Amino acid sequence: MNRVVVVGIIFLFVASSVIPIYGFNIEQLNILSSDGNTLYVGGSGEGNYTKIQDAIDNASNGDTVFVYSGTYYENVDLMLKSISLIGEEKNTTVIDAKGIGTAISIDRFNYLSTIRGFTIQNSGSEEFASGIFISEVHGVIITNNIVVANNIGIYLYNTRDCQIRNNNIIRNKGGIFGTGASIKQVYYCYNTTLTGNYISDNDFGIAYAFNRNGMISGNIITNNGIGFVYYICNYNMICTGNNISNNNVGLNSIHGLTVVQNNFINNTQHVKLRGFHSFFMNIYNSTWKRNYWGKPRKLPYPIPVRIGFHGLIPWFPQFDWNPAQEPYDI
Repeated sequence: MNRVVVVGIIFLFVASSVIPIYGFNIEQLNILSSDGNTLYVGGSGEGNYTKIQDAIDNASNGDTVFVYSGTYYENVDLMLKSISLIGEEKNTTVIDAKGIGTAISIDRFNYLSTIRGFTIQNSGSEEFASGIFISEVHGVIITNNIVVANNIGIYLYNTRDCQIRNNNIIRNKGGIFGTGASIKQVYYCYNTTLTGNYISDNDFGIAYAFNRNGMISGNIITNNGIGFVYYICNYNMICTGNNISNNNVGLNSIHGLTVVQNNFINNTQHVKLRGFHSFFMNIYNSTWKRNYWGKPRKLPYPIPVRIGFHGLIPWFPQFDWNPAQEPYDI
């Protein structure tokens, strides 16, 4: 009996310590699991809203805001509300920021929101202006959108368990950590999944720093200045099953990345690997396995390494010891 009581106390202690980490409580989970109401924007229905923001202002947690086809010149803010924002059809339902600020903002402890079915375009040129800006949130899903002609396509800051999947992210321009990022993740993002996205014609395709436990899989990254950029302090990041082609640089990495079973095809330079001050840590925490490097190879594929200020000093290469002999079907 005493043993049962002790086990019960331990369980309650662990549960009470884990829940605050993720920011959820029972009340929030009940709210987000409810069916909610649907508010309509555009179209011809009686009582439909004409502006997306007006519908969001009148929505509650668990509601859906459904937007009919049309072009909406707005800067949309989900206003701490955990809702689904759904467009009728991604090619014809457009949120245009008019060159001012961010088109869609999801921030300040938002949970489990979904953005689906939009063209999101024409952000401002300010440092953090984005097609979609996601900050201090858990479990947000961005799926089946076209994100085009923004300063930064999608910006994540201090997020957990977010998914960016099956989007077209094209022709986005400059931003922090260099010019032009279609998906830019910086500062302490955990368990982010990027999968099934088409990422093309950006200065940078994906830029990461200070991330843990992320998965980048099944993406097509093509015709960018740099396909992937992995800056400092990334840990346990997995890059697998991606088609990385026709970029100036396929992958520019420092450390903390596992690169497995990707296609590197027709890039001017497949990989640029650099280390800085503590270069042994920065360089040798990456792993390369069974990637396809543009043609069949009988020998291990050497990955050049440069260290020092601006990478001026050549160093011992890393190797993909068992490169794939034919491209993967991605």
